[in-house]
Amino acid sequence: MAKRHLVARCPVDTLSEATTDDIERAAYQMAYEGVPVAAREYNPFEEGDLRHTMFDNCVLKAKHDVEADAEVVRVIMDGESNTPPEQVDEAAPVDN
Repeated sequence: MAKRHLVARCPVDTLSEATTDDIERAAYQMAYEGVPVAAREYNPFEEGDLRHTMFDNCVLKAKHDVEADAEVVRVIMDGESNTPPEQVDEAAPVDN
């Protein structure tokens, strides 16, 4: 299944034609899209193939990036400040 998703995101007809650059872009795209097979256990390449390592690294980095992005959104939505908004407004300097 991962092969089908990768091929769909690579400018090639088969995975045997895919370069490491193709795999890097496709793996990131899959992970960012949340494709269920964008996980290291679904790596379609044989160990020893540079594309195997590229796929693993990209999936790990993309998942880390997605989690970091989600944390930024959470902070924006929930806020990290313990100061109530009313106090922040009152404490702001007034320009005359």
